[in-house]
Amino acid sequence: MNLSPFVDTPFDDPETWETFELAHGAAHEKVFQVLARSGKNLNHYPLFDLQENTDWKLIHQTEHESIFKLLGLTGLPDLASMDLDKQDEFEDWMAYHAQVHSRINAALGITS
Repeated sequence: MNLSPFVDTPFDDPETWETFELAHGAAHEKVFQVLARSGKNLNHYPLFDLQENTDWKLIHQTEHESIFKLLGLTGLPDLASMDLDKQDEFEDWMAYHAQVHSRINAALGITS
């Protein structure tokens, strides 16, 4: 799933963030399914189901690190260190994150 349309998600718009979260969770599920079909085992955490008290950013970063390793990709930014409560870091996170997913999609041949 292409997350590029969400790059411009407004910083202070909870409704759009919720839409992004659904699309983002679906994107991770798609990656997990494509990897599984190709025989690559990923420690996967359904991002839809994480408890509120979990460190979502760390779990998410760990999953991206695993995906990059399985695909032989390098250059993953540290998405977990960005403070999503600060507008400039939120905007950077959205842009870097969309690039990360674009690289993963290209490596896996995911077009939608």
